[in-house]
Amino acid sequence: MRWFSFLLLLLTVGCGSSEKGPELVPYSGIVSLDGQPLSDAVITFHPQESGQNGAFGQTNESGEFTLTSGKRPGIIPGSYKVTISRIVATNGATVNPEEGMDIEQLMMSGQASESIPEKYSNLQQTQLTAEITESPDTPPSFELSSS
Repeated sequence: MRWFSFLLLLLTVGCGSSEKGPELVPYSGIVSLDGQPLSDAVITFHPQESGQNGAFGQTNESGEFTLTSGKRPGIIPGSYKVTISRIVATNGATVNPEEGMDIEQLMMSGQASESIPEKYSNLQQTQLTAEITESPDTPPSFELSSS
């Protein structure tokens, strides 16, 4: 009987999810700038409710992104402010940080800059929002304008 109880305990402990944390919903979308897909941009969902975690994704060459929260795919349902950022070198190329320098240092030294208007890239200025209740049936799109 003791072995049966031990085996039942092991099975109960082992049946839980290996991924800890709140339940997430899948969330993917599309970002465009002036009607063209925006590649290599980072989209960040900042929670409006304190104590919650946000989510982020990076756009591919088609402007598509999929959100992750930490290392897990998806996002916690709730209200979010959204920022979209794309850091580029002075020649317009995608920034690859040099050894020993991070993006912020490259920006401070004038070797890189934000290419997206602050009305989208700055958390205090963005008007982009999202209300996440479940995974959308059609991918949401964020259509940005450079003016």
